[in-house]
Amino acid sequence: EKGAIKFESEKSGTTSLENLDHDLLAQYKKDTSSTGLDDWQFLKDNGLAIGADGNYELTKAGLLLFGKNPSVILASKCGIKISHYYGIKPTYSDNPNFVTRPFTIEGPLMNQIEQAVEYFREVVKRSPPKLSGALFSPTFLIPQWAFQEAITNAVIHRNYFVQDDIHVRFFYDRVEVESPGTYPGHITVENIRTERFARNPLILRTLNRFQTPPNLDIGEGVDRMFKVMREQNLYEPLYSPPTSRPNTVLLQLLNIHKIEYWDTVSKYLDENYRIINKNAREITGVNDVLKMSRLLRGWVDKGLLERVGKAKKDSYYRKPGQEIPKGLFSRGSDNKFSKSILPS
Repeated sequence: EKGAIKFESEKSGTTSLENLDHDLLAQYKKDTSSTGLDDWQFLKDNGLAIGADGNYELTKAGLLLFGKNPSVILASKCGIKISHYYGIKPTYSDNPNFVTRPFTIEGPLMNQIEQAVEYFREVVKRSPPKLSGALFSPTFLIPQWAFQEAITNAVIHRNYFVQDDIHVRFFYDRVEVESPGTYPGHITVENIRTERFARNPLILRTLNRFQTPPNLDIGEGVDRMFKVMREQNLYEPLYSPPTSRPNTVLLQLLNIHKIEYWDTVSKYLDENYRIINKNAREITGVNDVLKMSRLLRGWVDKGLLERVGKAKKDSYYRKPGQEIPKGLFSRGSDNKFSKSILPS
């Protein structure tokens, strides 16, 4: 992580302001009550340039935030690639199932976020209407705020040493946001709602200081994203564990109204780490074994659960990548988990 943080303060090789988006820089200076300051001095004071006595050079963070096209000047992929598919998975044939031809958004980071959100708005606007009560509502249910937070987090916390764009994939039943580099610092799938670690603190600070920042502060925004999805009766954001995506962070926002049983099962798994059909029926009140099997399989298909073990009598379900803490079963029959969740 030291290397990743150092990226921001590295020299960009740019010693001229002519390649900057001057309107965006002027807006930032206005938003931070710094309109009267010299551009180079202002950039240096904010960690976005280095040098002295008229010999200045933009840092890579300064170029990413205010350069007209950082991807060209840095000769690196640092944009957002949008792919939009019909259906629920890509088809790799002579006739790919693209709604629109994939395209890459480049430019200053703030503009990248705004353009990605604008495309999201268009997807919602064009989604087929569905009768809900007396009104027609879009069939694309994901709240804009949740998507905006997902994109902003990807831009702020990705590893810019990795030569790849952020990938955003739209499907009928979900949106995927995949950013280069694994989870920063001590952040894990389990603590991402509450813990804080900024891989790129200068980028985070700068975007937050605009008068209309695209995100809340780290930690608060992720937690609110979960709450906004839940308030819309949608499944909570799903982060894939490093075991399944070792070199990227993959976030899925599911465009599906949830079955209320999931809340009960999810809470149980947060406390007990694994579950079998019998436990699931006991806590949800679903008496039908086959119905519960279908629900469990459906959650596996959505990526909310994974099945562990092949033999029916020894298999169980858990949240993807969630490990049972060591020593949890070391106290034998006195342990509150030992009887309730092991297959019987």
